[in-house]
Amino acid sequence: MSPHAVILYVILPSLAAGIAGYTWGGAILDPSRVQDYDRAVLRGLMVGAGTFMIFAALYACGLPMLEGQWSLGRAGSLFLLTLMLGILMGGPLAAGTGITAAVTLFRFGRHFFAESGNRVSETNIV
Repeated sequence: MSPHAVILYVILPSLAAGIAGYTWGGAILDPSRVQDYDRAVLRGLMVGAGTFMIFAALYACGLPMLEGQWSLGRAGSLFLLTLMLGILMGGPLAAGTGITAAVTLFRFGRHFFAESGNRVSETNIV
């Protein structure tokens, strides 16, 4: 596999997922912000959508830097193209992944936070 392909299709999506998960996904573990599965699923959908938006921006800026045929002047068009085609091809995958991660985190967070009065303690971590 080409190093450019690894950057565009492995590293950039992972980076986008990490940024979105850190920024918006941590609230799923907070019992005061997300009280039930419905809100966790909605939060997961939003994290998935945010991940996709971040990836589209990174891809639109990264492709012209890595491939000689593209210019940074086309980054706006690439962003829109990535959004339009990506929603059709990758949207269901991003939504499903966001929902699955949210439900898993919600359940995991309730397991640890319930025993300590909604606070993390070292006995719950070990």
